[in-house]
Amino acid sequence: MRSSPVPWTGYRPNDRRIGCATLRRSTADRQAVAAGRKVERLTDRELEVLTLIGRGMSNSEISAHLYISAATTKSHVARLLAKLDARDRVQLAIAAHEAKIVPPPE
Repeated sequence: MRSSPVPWTGYRPNDRRIGCATLRRSTADRQAVAAGRKVERLTDRELEVLTLIGRGMSNSEISAHLYISAATTKSHVARLLAKLDARDRVQLAIAAHEAKIVPPPE
């Protein structure tokens, strides 16, 4: 009898019940890796702004926290949207969490 590298779960290898879950998990893993690669290209200041966006801060809160003007904050957010191919701040926050810049909420 051959031993399989995967522990026996009661499902056959081609069983559809586990195929979708495995596909979703592998897709999420690929997205996290892609987000990590894109984040590596950010400047230190953009990384700070992305971290604060990931924590849910508004532009005015980020400006006050980093001691920069609102216009500078908007400029950083616009560059982040472009560099990370994000549509809005929500996608930026998701990218921050996927790249593990911001710890998950407790």
